[in-house]
Amino acid sequence: DPAAMSGLAKSEAQLDHKRTYYAAKDAIGFRPSYVADQVACFGRELLETGMSMGLFRSPYRARLRAARYLSEGGWRLSEFFEARAKASR
Repeated sequence: DPAAMSGLAKSEAQLDHKRTYYAAKDAIGFRPSYVADQVACFGRELLETGMSMGLFRSPYRARLRAARYLSEGGWRLSEFFEARAKASR
């Protein structure tokens, strides 16, 4: 709804959270952030997410690759927040 400007932040805190979210997505990379969003935000399973990425036809390999991306994304995310904490000191 463009008239209500529903996509804009309504407070400075909300703007800060949005900026942090998008910076974290950029830091962890496209595929790990896609898997993390699908699993954490939308509640999709690893198998469904892996199959939707079209990487493998085998359900086992699709789930395994999605789990690997999720693990890699979590590791990169922890590095992102550690660097952010060090910078704010």
